[in-house]
Amino acid sequence: INSGDKTLPTDILEYSNDFLKGLLAGYIDTDGTVSMININFTSKSKKLLETFKYLLQIKFNIKCSKL
Repeated sequence: INSGDKTLPTDILEYSNDFLKGLLAGYIDTDGTVSMININFTSKSKKLLETFKYLLQIKFNIKCSKL
């Protein structure tokens, strides 16, 4: 799979919050950063970034500003 084509399963919102926290933590460890006021993700896949943004907003009530 091409890095620009990465995505997550369509039923991702049905996964447990604990699983999703682990998924997000793992992704941040490899392709992201965290500061006092920001969580930053890096990816060539806009769809993957949009899915992470959606997860943060819907499952964890974390406001996301841009991709």
